[in-house]
Amino acid sequence: MTIKAYKFHENDEHKQVVMLLLKAREIGRKAAEDQLKKLQVKGARWNVVDEMAGGKVVGQMLDVCGFASLQVPGRSKIVKAFKKLGVKQEYNQGYILEDEHMRIGKAYNRGYHLNLGLNIGRQELSVNEEGVVAASEFLNSVGLECNWSSRID
Repeated sequence: MTIKAYKFHENDEHKQVVMLLLKAREIGRKAAEDQLKKLQVKGARWNVVDEMAGGKVVGQMLDVCGFASLQVPGRSKIVKAFKKLGVKQEYNQGYILEDEHMRIGKAYNRGYHLNLGLNIGRQELSVNEEGVVAASEFLNSVGLECNWSSRID
């Protein structure tokens, strides 16, 4: 795991935050992959029905469809690191760390949504939840405040 060679001072806190975010991404991906394997062993639980085709079953899902996301407070160390090291994105009032494929953007209520670039690529709610919960727990354990939420789609 490498990050872009930014110009850092030896003890730069922002670099340490980015390294912790990369570790959280690893942990989140692993948790999501483990959950996916568990679901695959159990088999499909839901039929995908095309109501326009008379209720024909067109596929199956391992779990209900849903999303999960991370949120961080606006004055957090994570946001400060993105503002210091990232590229400003005008359209969402956020910042991106291009080489790490991570971004933050202003949340509707308050704070920022954090996209670690988990790239889980699944729609199953429990897979997405496992990824963000594991990442959030790790970040909180190392002193970087982070919350998560999810919703059925």
